[in-house]
Amino acid sequence: MRVSDFYQNNVSHKGITRVLKKNPFIYNEVTAPVMNGEKLIGKIPPDFLKLLKKNDVRQAFSGIDSTISNSFGTFSFLESYINTRIKSYVNKLSFPQFIRFSIEQIKYLCHGKSIYDRNFLFHSIGLDENFIKTTEKTLTNDLKKGFVQSKLINEDDTLAVELHDFGGFGTIYKMSCTDKNNNKVFTDKVIKFYRNKEEKDSINTEIELLNYRMIKSHKIIVGLVSKLLNIAFVKTGILDKKIFNKIIGEKLAQIEACPMAADYKNIVTNQEEKKNRNIYKKYHGVYREANIALYIQKNIGHRLKNSDAIDFYFSNPKYQYSVFEFSDKDTLGEVRKHNIISDLGIRTNDTEFNNRKKNYVADRLIDYGDFKPINKTLIDSKVARRYYKKIKNVSGKGDDKYIAQMLLLSHYYSLALNNKIPNSKEVLAGLNEALSLLPEKYRKLVP
Repeated sequence: MRVSDFYQNNVSHKGITRVLKKNPFIYNEVTAPVMNGEKLIGKIPPDFLKLLKKNDVRQAFSGIDSTISNSFGTFSFLESYINTRIKSYVNKLSFPQFIRFSIEQIKYLCHGKSIYDRNFLFHSIGLDENFIKTTEKTLTNDLKKGFVQSKLINEDDTLAVELHDFGGFGTIYKMSCTDKNNNKVFTDKVIKFYRNKEEKDSINTEIELLNYRMIKSHKIIVGLVSKLLNIAFVKTGILDKKIFNKIIGEKLAQIEACPMAADYKNIVTNQEEKKNRNIYKKYHGVYREANIALYIQKNIGHRLKNSDAIDFYFSNPKYQYSVFEFSDKDTLGEVRKHNIISDLGIRTNDTEFNNRKKNYVADRLIDYGDFKPINKTLIDSKVARRYYKKIKNVSGKGDDKYIAQMLLLSHYYSLALNNKIPNSKEVLAGLNEALSLLPEKYRKLVP
């Protein structure tokens, strides 16, 4: 059931959710007019709905949303603390310390997402464990109080909110609840709070400047060492000049391979330009993830519950949070359905680079923020997608399958070209995409 069904006079919300389901990259077009609106996107979790069925659902769910929204201040305070610690760490690093970093350490530190790696934040940046525990306790107490008032849970139920992980665009909390008999009241959920892009850009600028200083320091040292070794070994004839140049050249090549901005001035200028772009002032990842998740849920052709992707439930763009299912084999069981998301014309960058560790948990996709378009035809037309999948999903193996696909393609081409099928132009577009599924020798036989 849609969240919007519980809000009176909320026609605009229904329109936003419906639009987001149609195209996975339309979020930029709806962001500006509703950025500050108190509009929820998505659906109520089924187990929440069951718990609320005896009560006034509209009022109860409004209370649940308000409870999570009011926790945004706690999250913001934690983010400010983390950002302050990162900047302090970066600014305290001096020239002698740079030299102690290996090339691999520099690459790791200067990678876009690694700065929010949990181990790095706690072991290098020095986040205070007690501060994190205090934040978790505050969130737990605030959410329990609101959920009890909304009659989602009972006073004697045990609610726990734990900081689960940090991401490049947000911080992830795991929320679980058990009754007095230690039975789950609802399946574990994820509450993801998103940080503003302006804040993220500010941190990235600090990291770029650190990167610049580190690489420059290494180049200076390698240059000095090169000159000294050249005098000590090459000019004295101890070491052949070609061998010497090869050793030094490889070291310099490693340094050059690090992602370094052109110069200090450019880094600072780029940051100032970003600050002046109003579109980035309050931009965050809520719409992007909600948009892609809703598109997949609507068009994948089956429920996500038993598949290799978690369910997205609802978001509040104003207070920058989203609620997802928590990926856990104990409660969700083994994956029984694999989503072929590329059939929808999109692909996640993480699967492209075989980097599933961060965005896949318990074999399920947990992050909808890093997708890119790969087929505009399949994105723009649900009819084209349907006929593309009809051809792709023909049963069989090897030549038998190709022949069956060829015959089915020929049949649909005949109908579409003679306007004997609805939406013939979109059907033809889908068939043209499906034609690429056949080897060349069968493709030539399709009329």
